[in-house]
Amino acid sequence: SVSRVTRMTPDYQLDTNYTLAPIRQDLKIPDQLVDMPYENLPDQCAVGIGNWTPESDQHWSIVGPPTCSICLVLEGCGAFSLADGQEFEITPGSVFIFRTEQPTLGTNQFFAGHRNLAVDFRYPHTLFRAYKSQFLNTETSGVHAPTVLFQKRKLTRSLLRIAHEVLACQMQGMARELFLRAKALEVLAYLAGGTPAKAIPKAPPITHNQLPIRLAKQVLEERYYEQWTIKRLAKEVAINERKLKEGFRSLLGTTFHHCLEDIRITHACRLLTTSHHSVTDIGLQTGYVNSSHFARVFRAKKGCSPRQWRDQSSNLVG
Repeated sequence: SVSRVTRMTPDYQLDTNYTLAPIRQDLKIPDQLVDMPYENLPDQCAVGIGNWTPESDQHWSIVGPPTCSICLVLEGCGAFSLADGQEFEITPGSVFIFRTEQPTLGTNQFFAGHRNLAVDFRYPHTLFRAYKSQFLNTETSGVHAPTVLFQKRKLTRSLLRIAHEVLACQMQGMARELFLRAKALEVLAYLAGGTPAKAIPKAPPITHNQLPIRLAKQVLEERYYEQWTIKRLAKEVAINERKLKEGFRSLLGTTFHHCLEDIRITHACRLLTTSHHSVTDIGLQTGYVNSSHFARVFRAKKGCSPRQWRDQSSNLVG
């Protein structure tokens, strides 16, 4: 509501080039963010690569100009929220779509020690407006008004490929500008052309009791290649094993073992699609001590062998 917006005092301000600057004199930009500017592209598009790990918990309120953005989150732990109450949890494999034709005010929250890796595309209103009806549908999560669109979707294989291509791009000058703009349009095309299969529920605020479970999942997502046991993970996040097991079931709807296997197989699929490493090497890189165990788990999760998955992915990309 308007009254809530007026009561919020922003800490930082975004300018039209998406550069973050502190408003309050007692604040400074976190060191890791200083070297992450947006790159301006032809026709008023822009792309920014965020890759940072906060040394302490961060909770900012930010005021910014009207914007249209699509953010692909590969790794992250925190939350985005608007002054009107809309809020989404930042999780790996998320896509955030945000559009407003008025100045925005909201908060960003990040947890200490957890890496955030994202590729953020910005678009001119004239380009985004032509496709906005493709995003305003009842199959997606998010609340929208005539001038505000805020949605969270899942990162598809195609969008994950684009994110990795942007991160790996070594081009310079005009060639880089054209390449990144092409990727920005490709992201827009994939999202405008496809409707998610089901709604992603709005995430509730993270409570004190839930935090160790969220941190445990984040540890597995960041260090999936290590040899984990429930006992070791419980010690890592300073919680007893019983509460950790119960937390996985009640909060995440799965078990420790299944969660770890899902994370490992997700990363294995990414490597099979984007790298030339052997299947055996990929199994070792994702935490499996032998290739037969890796192949058995992969088939149980995906319904095919790792080699078959690679072949199918190669045909899709080709």
